Amino acid sequence: WARSTAENLALATHWLQDSSRLRKAIRHAIYNARTVEHDVSRGLNYTMMTKLGGTYKLKEDLEAQLAKVREESTKAAAQRRKLAASLESK
Repeated sequence: WARSTAENLALATHWLQDSSRLRKAIRHAIYNARTVEHDVSRGLNYTMMTKLGGTYKLKEDLEAQLAKVREESTKAAAQRRKLAASLESK
């Protein structure tokens, strides 16, 4: 009975040590997973903000080009009217 009790105590101690080691390993794994999640999130946010900035710049450039085209179109229409009026007067 004494030997069985000593073996059971040794086994229980071993299980306690194993459970402690496993809890630490799990804590470490969770910490690593959260760290990776935050790093990925930070990287994704940076990438999205970079793309968004590029999109805004492209939009501004396209709006400037469109304004120039509209201005040229207005000038061309005015010139066309002048030429048409000039031809009619001759």
